Amino acid sequence: MSNTKYISNQILNHGPGSKILKLINLIGMVSLLKKNNYDYEYVYTPLSYEGFGIKFHNNQLHEYYHEKKINQREEYLKICHRWDSMLNYKGKNINDVNHSEVMFLVHPYLHNLTEFDVFNETRDIRSQIKKDFNISGKKEKDYIDIKIHIRRADVNGIKHMDRWLSDDYFINVIEKLKEKYQSHYKITIYTQRDSFNSARFENYDIIYDDETLDNEVWSSLIDSDVLVISKSAYSYSAGVLCDGLVIYPEEGMFHPKLKDWKSINEL
Repeated sequence: MSNTKYISNQILNHGPGSKILKLINLIGMVSLLKKNNYDYEYVYTPLSYEGFGIKFHNNQLHEYYHEKKINQREEYLKICHRWDSMLNYKGKNINDVNHSEVMFLVHPYLHNLTEFDVFNETRDIRSQIKKDFNISGKKEKDYIDIKIHIRRADVNGIKHMDRWLSDDYFINVIEKLKEKYQSHYKITIYTQRDSFNSARFENYDIIYDDETLDNEVWSSLIDSDVLVISKSAYSYSAGVLCDGLVIYPEEGMFHPKLKDWKSINEL
């Protein structure tokens, strides 16, 4: 009889970036545990899974999406199915195992690991994670593809100040990247209309969250040659899987700076 224990991602009341970040970091933690001779296996719980009887009426769609949702549960599941379809995980999922044998969100400290250990392991095995989730890697281009995530809307300099990065910060980043690459680059900014000062970034391509799907933007961020992340699990999780240069907002960031990432002052 197998003694394998299963670890899976619990469906929590978070935005998509936080859900995805927890998901991929659990895969990183399982990888570390296996290296330490623990018999664990990761199984995927689809974001649309309702088998645990969790109520979705408090799913925070009013905070994370630009449209007002009339039927929150229906809209929530529609979004989840879209992400599940894109990720298309190739391994075991929650329906393939006995629920009583599954553990959720196991804290790394229980196995003498740190968050930093787990995040870096996830980054080290990102090629395998992308393969398992059908996520495309960085494509070759004839220009430097610079993508910038500027979180606005629910983060506006008054609300959620722990997530705030000023326009001046991003302008400084852009100027230093232009100086570094000189020419043959393309800069694309992904953001929300609300609280975004478009006049300060009018020389660059701006894509708003009401113009494209969040999972498509997330996948595009991973494909960057240079990815400038915000104080956001959404772009941070894309950065973990990105093969390009990741620019990390060192001051006040709540997740750790990972190996080979740079702050703008380190370029």
